[in-house]
Amino acid sequence: MKKQFNVEIDHETVQRVRDKCGELGVGIGHLMRCIIVPDDVEALYGGDDLSFSDIPRPTTVHRWENINDGRITMRMSETEHEILTRRALREEMTRSELMRILVTRALEDPSLDAIAEQSEWQVERRCRELLNTIRDRKECKQ
Repeated sequence: MKKQFNVEIDHETVQRVRDKCGELGVGIGHLMRCIIVPDDVEALYGGDDLSFSDIPRPTTVHRWENINDGRITMRMSETEHEILTRRALREEMTRSELMRILVTRALEDPSLDAIAEQSEWQVERRCRELLNTIRDRKECKQ
């Protein structure tokens, strides 16, 4: 089952994402799914509680009448969503905060072309591998 995820980002950054996706010949959702996957399992929260109850919510700094804000909407698999959640929890921030940071970093990353070349299946498989590593570690501790 696919999950939908929305993130509000300033208009200028959203336009840069659109331009970069056009240049790379990939969809925005694909690029977003590619950048959520960390290089290492250490970037992921390894616990069982995937709630954000202990993560403070930032105070909204924009006003809804600001037409310069943009929204990126994407659909992701449950596995990809869990990776995004675990990565945000590890960083002690919300998923939206993390996505804004990842998008900004990705736009400056010279290896973004190679990251975006991954197929949907490669992204999904890498997410599964990372989650299996977390589960294997839990089993070893028991």
